Amino acid sequence: MEKKEEYSKEEIKGVDHIRSVKLRPMMYIGEINTNGFLNLLLYNFLEEVEKVAGEIVDFRLTFLEDDNFKLEIKNAIVENLISFINPPTEPATWKSGLIFDLRMFIGFTESSSIFIESGGKNYLIESENEQYEVQIFNAKNSNENVIVNFKLDANIFKNIKLNLQVIRERFTEYAYLNPSVKILLENEIENDTKELFHFPKGIFEKLEVEIAKQTTTKPLFIFNKLITINDFKYHIAFCFLDNWTAQTYVKTYAENDYLFLGGSLEDGIINGIKSAVQASVGEEQKIKKRKLLERLILIAQVKGENASECHFDFGHSIKGRLVMPQIEKDVCKFVHKELKVELDKMKKLMTLIRAF
Repeated sequence: MEKKEEYSKEEIKGVDHIRSVKLRPMMYIGEINTNGFLNLLLYNFLEEVEKVAGEIVDFRLTFLEDDNFKLEIKNAIVENLISFINPPTEPATWKSGLIFDLRMFIGFTESSSIFIESGGKNYLIESENEQYEVQIFNAKNSNENVIVNFKLDANIFKNIKLNLQVIRERFTEYAYLNPSVKILLENEIENDTKELFHFPKGIFEKLEVEIAKQTTTKPLFIFNKLITINDFKYHIAFCFLDNWTAQTYVKTYAENDYLFLGGSLEDGIINGIKSAVQASVGEEQKIKKRKLLERLILIAQVKGENASECHFDFGHSIKGRLVMPQIEKDVCKFVHKELKVELDKMKKLMTLIRAF
């Protein structure tokens, strides 16, 4: 077949946003399964709202009959959700990354009703069969809330049964990483059950859970620090055990992305631990990283102090490894300094480490 060199305007057809989603849904949420469903809600709703200092964001998801759902968000600034109604005129004013567009969400639904209270106005976006209508009217109060009722597009989520266990695990992880968020999962299909996910102490509570799982060992030292360095906020929690653990437990995150390949945050913390221990025992005994990891449980997270201007370099389209040398340097220095002070006070722990 002869390759055509030019095309006329009549032959080139654009595809609107909603149709684009329906043609290539995996391009927007990654997977057409339970995780993809959660990506649609968590990353495209909850992560687009701004948290108010001192307030706990309420996020509620309710399972209804016939594949219908209800989502509610309270106690948050939600103006970013209306960006496609009143889009910023200058790219410099946009949030980093993809600007959430409610039309993308509409593309994954058969029908939806989105009600947003923001900035003294009420916005109602109703959609069905790829068509939507927007109504805007003045509000009687200055509340910031979102209520969404929707039915998933059966052609996209064909033969997909949402896995409640996967949903629980994702909500649990998200709540550990975001102590200012309270997630309520309601299931009106199964005896109107309710489950709450909220951890005020953040990832430190996850560390406590992992310590409690240990049956043959106990912690000799627990490190739990929150610090801001050069526009990045860190929460670092780890413990030394009095015996080796069957499996090393190390998990690090950039915002809410699990760094399953490690990288700068993990390397910086572990190098800081190793150098602090080495400085405490002296140069006559070389500390091996492998031996440290055998007795370590580590969970850590880095966030941008200003989320709208934060940029993480993963060195790849897959967000599995953080590649930011300055973060590695900063966190290594911090951990070394803080841990060295504590280790110098703990003769019992240092006696054990010298046995390495």
